[in-house]
Amino acid sequence: MFKKKFMILILAGLGVVSFVAAYFVAGMLGVGRSAPPPAPLAAEEEAEGTGAARPPVEMRPSEKLLQTLIRDLRAKIDEVEARARTLDQRERRLRLAEAELRKVTQEVDDLRMSAVAAFAPLNERLKEIQQSLILVSATERANLKRVAAVYDKMTADASSRIFTEMVKSKRVDDAVKLLSYMQERSAAKLLAAISDPAMAAELSDRLKRVKEEG
Repeated sequence: MFKKKFMILILAGLGVVSFVAAYFVAGMLGVGRSAPPPAPLAAEEEAEGTGAARPPVEMRPSEKLLQTLIRDLRAKIDEVEARARTLDQRERRLRLAEAELRKVTQEVDDLRMSAVAAFAPLNERLKEIQQSLILVSATERANLKRVAAVYDKMTADASSRIFTEMVKSKRVDDAVKLLSYMQERSAAKLLAAISDPAMAAELSDRLKRVKEEG
């Protein structure tokens, strides 16, 4: 569209320049004036009889100026057309680059969405595991070790009754933390002494989720 408008402007300018040039040449050449009288016929016959060469017709200054203007104008038109072609090529390359960029961007978005969809179940599972962990802070670690040492010295029946009450009172995490710091032999005897197998199984399963912070 830009090129067409530009060419129309060039053609219009050429028309104006041609009109002005024609008007200028007509004025310089004396169009509309009376023509000079023809040379005598005898003189022409005499020149032909002698075989003398006619002198070359010299161009008038106005004609030379007109030819110079036409050459300059054509050169300018060629230059403008070359620039227009260069701009068209750059515009085409730019459109191709933009299309390729949009394509790559869409592919990246598709890959990202696919990755999010693929990792969603893993992220959910990881979140569940993190939520199920029983964390032991550095401040309570020493206290848990001290209390667990006390339970190590108790009989399995006595310690199992205390742990059963802790579970029933919704202090399962506290019971599990203490079990994790007891000696393995004492903890095994305690779990075996619990009368409710389901409770003992739950405590055993949660022991695997204890993790120290820091």
